[in-house]
Amino acid sequence: MLKKPYKDTQNRWLTSSLFWDHWITVQIKDRQINPIFCLHDDKEGLINCRKTFVAMNDPTGYKWAMEYLGDYAHFKYMVQKCKWFREALEIWREELKIKIQSEAIEIIKLIATKDEKQSMQAAKYLAEYSWDKPTAKRGRPSAAEITGELKKAVEERTVEDEDFERIRLVK
Repeated sequence: MLKKPYKDTQNRWLTSSLFWDHWITVQIKDRQINPIFCLHDDKEGLINCRKTFVAMNDPTGYKWAMEYLGDYAHFKYMVQKCKWFREALEIWREELKIKIQSEAIEIIKLIATKDEKQSMQAAKYLAEYSWDKPTAKRGRPSAAEITGELKKAVEERTVEDEDFERIRLVK
């Protein structure tokens, strides 16, 4: 069995060979280790990364990296170099976000029933689904941004005019 941190004989981080989801795509003759993790689903004898990541309540991934990979640098390497890992991590973080929102709503419900001062605000928050509203949009652009956009438009128009003049001269 491999030990943390998971590296090959040349001291490079192991990546796809650690994960059943990618390990199964490798030809049997080329498989050098048995996988330790699965990305999303339960597989007997393997660590379900999604479940363990969500259970740790740490969107940064630091706790998960230290617990399961043995080194945050390995986690960071995989996020930077492995598109499939980044995509899986995004799914895990989305599920964790929903879990945290759900737990927060439960706390707000308790506040709404126990604390008279805060109960009206908590009830309003729940009734209006305030956690589900989009964040505030950006305000009016600054004068400098407007001026910059106008300059770009004028420059584009000038280039188009020059092209048009050139085309007319060719005819």
